[in-house]
Amino acid sequence: MLTSNPALGTIQSPGLAAFGIGKSRQVAFAKETMSSDFGPCKLSPIKKKLVPKGPTIIIATDHESIAEALTFIDKENLGTSKPVILIYKSNSTFSTSFRIDQEVFMINTNTWEMRESYVVNGQHMDLLVGNYTWHLASRASFLYKDENHWMRALGKRRTDLFGQHLSVMTDEDYPYTTLDPDFESKAVFHEKNGTYELTGFVTGLYQEILDLLAKELNFTYTLYKRQDRVWGAIGEDGKPEGILGDLWKEENGADLVAAAFGMILLRAPYVQYLPPISDYKPGLFIKRQFKEAFNWYLYVQPFHADLWIGVFAVSIVIAFWFSCISGVMNKKQASFYNSRYNFN
Repeated sequence: MLTSNPALGTIQSPGLAAFGIGKSRQVAFAKETMSSDFGPCKLSPIKKKLVPKGPTIIIATDHESIAEALTFIDKENLGTSKPVILIYKSNSTFSTSFRIDQEVFMINTNTWEMRESYVVNGQHMDLLVGNYTWHLASRASFLYKDENHWMRALGKRRTDLFGQHLSVMTDEDYPYTTLDPDFESKAVFHEKNGTYELTGFVTGLYQEILDLLAKELNFTYTLYKRQDRVWGAIGEDGKPEGILGDLWKEENGADLVAAAFGMILLRAPYVQYLPPISDYKPGLFIKRQFKEAFNWYLYVQPFHADLWIGVFAVSIVIAFWFSCISGVMNKKQASFYNSRYNFN
């Protein structure tokens, strides 16, 4: 159950509260919790305190706090790693601009409808998820409009980009990505950013996958290739360069990379990886020895002669000391038995 006392945060200003709940994504609300006034609660330094698993709950009680909540969700980029549930009480409507990769659900306590809203390619999607109903003992249950649809993961629910145009970076990596040998003379070159426009000049496995995605997700694209062929490195100023830098840019940057882009730790903060298509395993190659004759020095060659001399000398010293110690112990043992049993 959720109560009007938020589990996290400190009171700073009226109208807004944010807190996390446990691992379960099934949320039950007590009837008395959803009264006309949630109390003077406001999110404060919530970011460091949010529960790592489960959705983030944000409660707003008036139109001003709703606007503040929407700003907070946008500023903190919430809804990308785990769902956000915005609970509000309002008789008026308001517009949202959540991205397609933000999973934000909104519950209006006047109607107890849960809706999902996002914008893609200028299309504003406002979809009904389901309704809360009340039962005895102040227990709530949730009825999905289409349980088979809404219980799916985010990527399986939002499968239509409505013809949005994407900028896609690529580069040659045979056999996965193959470029037309004459692309430099045929393709359009953009001097401003040093890229070739390669749409129609690329073949291979990654190009086929890109075409399938474009067909299934309903988007178009333009392929670009950097002239300097810099894939993705972190510069001295700490900013990504090359294709990684193009993908990281917020303005005039790339939306997708369709190439053999290795998954390494240094790139992780700047890119969201899709499931890998192929594995790359580096290895060492040693020149083959064609000499058939047996080499008697094969086992001693890895180490220098001085090391072998040292090992041999230490072995002799250790053997000598063990021999001396063994002789002394044998004499003492013989003397003990002679004195005890009087063999002489």
